Amino acid sequence: MKNLFYLFPYLWIFSSILFFSCSEEPIPYDLSDAPLHVDSLILYNKVSGFTYQVPPEMGNLDKLYLGNDGGFINEFILLQISSSSYGTSLSSLLADTVTIDSAFLELIFSNDSIPNPEPPPFQLSFFTKNDSIFHENDSHNGNFSLEILNSVIINTSSLTEAEPDSTEEITPTLIFDVTDSMRVIADTLNSHTFLISLVDEYNGLIAFNSRESNANPKLSVYYRKFIPSEGEDKDTLILGNTFYAVKDVSIIIPPDTTLDYVSNLYVGRALGLKSILSINLDTLQFLPAQTIFRTKSYLNLPYDTTLIADKITIKAFPLADTVDSAGYVFFSEGDPYSEHSDYDYLLETSWNTNDGFITINIQTLLQYVHFGELNNLGIKLYSSLDNDPFKTIHFSNFNNEINPLENPFISIQYVIP
Repeated sequence: MKNLFYLFPYLWIFSSILFFSCSEEPIPYDLSDAPLHVDSLILYNKVSGFTYQVPPEMGNLDKLYLGNDGGFINEFILLQISSSSYGTSLSSLLADTVTIDSAFLELIFSNDSIPNPEPPPFQLSFFTKNDSIFHENDSHNGNFSLEILNSVIINTSSLTEAEPDSTEEITPTLIFDVTDSMRVIADTLNSHTFLISLVDEYNGLIAFNSRESNANPKLSVYYRKFIPSEGEDKDTLILGNTFYAVKDVSIIIPPDTTLDYVSNLYVGRALGLKSILSINLDTLQFLPAQTIFRTKSYLNLPYDTTLIADKITIKAFPLADTVDSAGYVFFSEGDPYSEHSDYDYLLETSWNTNDGFITINIQTLLQYVHFGELNNLGIKLYSSLDNDPFKTIHFSNFNNEINPLENPFISIQYVIP
């Protein structure tokens, strides 16, 4: 990261002003005789952009999905289990001194009750090859094919719900008995990777907690270990180990869309929608070289509140390379637009429920661009991992010629000597 040591005198003075202005009982001050002047700008018609599409990005989410809902077909879940647990390897359970009594693969349902209508049985399959079966961040319906992989069906199961006591909270679980398949699962020549699907189609969304949640999918194994002794008798240890998921992802098929890519921008993980913004900052050249931008400097994007009622978070990052703004394009091989790794913390987004705006704090971006430390190549927008992946955020009025004041705009506050 480049340093701006020559700015420290100005930043020290500016920080003092912010301290006094943000106290609970503000101390009055008069800038009329001070060497600094606070001013603001509102810039319209300076923001343009376009939406592009990549395959669904369902990795690193806190849920795993099955079922058909909203036009999305959630085909199956891929799940890889760790090969070790607290110093015990899966392969060590194949030793002659070990007898496996029972083993279960368990997923925790994300809701507190079994849905109605109840979903059909679930099917568990296992991949019998040692190669890496999938990549959590890169595997999707366009590059993952079951036809070229060897898998065997292990078992079927249904959601179960235990009877709670007076204080216990019970969540439905999906438990597969894999005791008879443990010699295959524990074999070092296999990938320890499972596939979970529905036996029949189900119209509804089924969600399980993923490894990113507090209820990680797990393989629990209960066994006896015999310890040889000098006599004929053997000492027996009754043991159990839990092997947790190390990666998981939902493979989904998104629906076809008929979106207005000319006038609006969109972001959504399950549809693979992202957007690029181009911001004209030529106005900054008319400001003094020593200008310091205040924290209340925002890029304001209007969005359709009728489609999204919940709080949402948008990720916004400066681009590392020049982008050809040719309009909507589908990139089947993944995202071609790289983010600037040295400056990925420069932008913060927030949600304004009253005005219907997503606001992006661009203070640091403005500062670095103004001082020539960063090229203004644009901003990439995409949906946060915290959002519902099946929700599409719709940014509206990007080319509203009737009422341009409803278009995106930039609000800047700054201090000059």
